[in-house]
Amino acid sequence: MRIGFISREYPWRKPYGGVGVVTANQARALAEAGHQVTVITISPGKSRTGKNICNVRVVGIPFSPFPCLPRRLATFSSVETFAWSRTVLHALAGENQRKCFDIIESPEMGGEGLAFQSQRKRPPVIVKIHGGTSLYLKNLEAYRWYHWPVYFRERKSLLRADGIAAVSEQALRDC
Repeated sequence: MRIGFISREYPWRKPYGGVGVVTANQARALAEAGHQVTVITISPGKSRTGKNICNVRVVGIPFSPFPCLPRRLATFSSVETFAWSRTVLHALAGENQRKCFDIIESPEMGGEGLAFQSQRKRPPVIVKIHGGTSLYLKNLEAYRWYHWPVYFRERKSLLRADGIAAVSEQALRDC
């Protein structure tokens, strides 16, 4: 099976978080089981890169849509997540996605896979609930006005998902 992971975070660049580590471990395990695995992530540099790490093809796409914004503000922006999602889609536009992947997985954070889910001819998209997202903040009633666009993107991504995976039962319940 040809499996594609989309994740802005991946352990080959810093900073990276828990979803990057989970993605790397899951990709490695699936590759060891004989699947063809590709991870699409942000390039550590300014050019497109490709590496083979533990039989996993890791493709880095250069991404810096808001160089003038403070990094912390841009990272949690709904607009940045949308820009990342569209960047991945355009980077793969030359390749037929149905031929590239049998299935795609992306985290729910900011609705990273939403651009893929919007396509008519696409492979199934699985959304991974990792936790600590705006959906979780909403349940805690710790929500602020700036979380709403992110919340709506995440909710839309979960509703359009062909399947949902969660890192724990607690993360699934919190969603």
